[in-house]
Amino acid sequence: MRPSVPDVCKALETMPRLTTDDLLARFRVCMPVNEMAGDLKIKSHNESINEFVREQRDYMEQLETFKKQVKAIVPIKEMEVSHYKEFADFLVKYEENNAKKAKMDDPLTVKLLTGDSKMDLKQKLIDNATSMRNPFKYIYNWIKGELYDLNCVLECIARKEGIESTKSKAISKVKDNKDTVEKMNTGKFTFKGMFMSNTSKASETQNILQNISQTERDIQNYEVIKNYLIIYLAEIAIPAFKHQKAGNYLRAMAGFCGQEISNSRL
Repeated sequence: MRPSVPDVCKALETMPRLTTDDLLARFRVCMPVNEMAGDLKIKSHNESINEFVREQRDYMEQLETFKKQVKAIVPIKEMEVSHYKEFADFLVKYEENNAKKAKMDDPLTVKLLTGDSKMDLKQKLIDNATSMRNPFKYIYNWIKGELYDLNCVLECIARKEGIESTKSKAISKVKDNKDTVEKMNTGKFTFKGMFMSNTSKASETQNILQNISQTERDIQNYEVIKNYLIIYLAEIAIPAFKHQKAGNYLRAMAGFCGQEISNSRL
């Protein structure tokens, strides 16, 4: 049984948070790229990513509009398929009613669905209703998949942009912690040291210094991580998305056309 979304989110929140060193190590295993690319290459890749985002925003609006249109078509086509069964039922009742009311001097009663004819038109209509498939489902499922894939790529790009904000917060954190250490070392007032003994202040100062050291390490890693993601997105992720996008479109149209042809042969 698949867990519900809240359960998944809750489970993810309980997972241990990776350090920036761990994150980089995982990147190097799962997403190998040339992370030593020069500044000009990084700049060029970043510009191509930004251009991709601008293009895809317009494309996403078109997809959303098209999705609404196809979503409206799908049930109409489903009703068309179901009408074959209703059509057969209507003709059966029509012939039976005519047969019951027929008189000796009436013209010959036509029985295509209820008579002894070998045509078996009733079964043919029922088989058509059973065998026909809605070709627009191929298009609707393709659009949904395209939107999911595109949203995933754009979310990755947004996370890349968010690293700069995280880095800025870390820089501010280092500055604040250094100010706190300086005040505690010079005996100036701090909220942290208000009720601490000298021993506790020394221990707290050591903890803050360790935190400063790790955060400064994180600041260096954030720049590497951002560049890493820029290279990966520009050289691997976005080209793969474009290649997959073309293949998905071809498969969707092949399925749509193939189903239309199959329906026409019934």
